[in-house]
Amino acid sequence: MKYFRDKNLGWKAYKKNYKEITYSEKIDEKWYHIKIDADINIGTFEPKFKSESEWLSYPEWAHHREKVIERVKMRYPLKDED
Repeated sequence: MKYFRDKNLGWKAYKKNYKEITYSEKIDEKWYHIKIDADINIGTFEPKFKSESEWLSYPEWAHHREKVIERVKMRYPLKDED
């Protein structure tokens, strides 16, 4: 089911391990990935986003920071935003 959801959305976010989230977008029928740091905060898995200036180290396709953050937070909400 997740495969079809992600294919239709054109993006996906998933835990790679307990310290990393992989965010992917499908562009021209190919998946591109970035790694986002994460941490466990009182039993909740939370992403830790880079600052705006640090975000520029990501590839050009990922420079729409607000959209990426919104999507990742849909999958992994921050503890204080419940």
